[in-house]
Amino acid sequence: MKLKKRHITVLALFLVLSSFLIWRRVSDDKNFAVVSSTGSNEVVVGEETNVQVFLDVKEKNVNAVKIIILFDNDKVLVKRFDVDESVFNIWIDDRPKVTDEGMIIVEGGIPTPGFSGSGLLGEIVLEGKEKGAVKFLFDKESKVLLNDGLGSEVSLRTETIKVIVK
Repeated sequence: MKLKKRHITVLALFLVLSSFLIWRRVSDDKNFAVVSSTGSNEVVVGEETNVQVFLDVKEKNVNAVKIIILFDNDKVLVKRFDVDESVFNIWIDDRPKVTDEGMIIVEGGIPTPGFSGSGLLGEIVLEGKEKGAVKFLFDKESKVLLNDGLGSEVSLRTETIKVIVK
């Protein structure tokens, strides 16, 4: 019986230590990027507002992005994705695209040495059409690429952007 309790104690200790080491490894991982928005995102029907979208790549140098944002175009009219103040300065098709199907496609880059830290990716310029809540979701095909000579993909963590139309 003592041997059985000892085995259970050792197994429990092993599981606790393993969980801690895995959690620490994930929390210390610097090889990821976060796409998010800050502040209160509200707009009145018929009025225009800008919603800032930020990219945080920690200490990694990145030089290319492909970000696809999906939204319900019944409640908002997205006029454009403004990149005048973006940390990136080279764009596919001159500017990011906004489709009639409720998609914003942001494909751009920056020359070497790239970009590191946190900065503005761009601003969603939108007008409220119908009262309610709208979620801007990031498509799983979105990518951030390292400036490592290989274009290695960085793990991407995204936060849903919520806009309330009043």
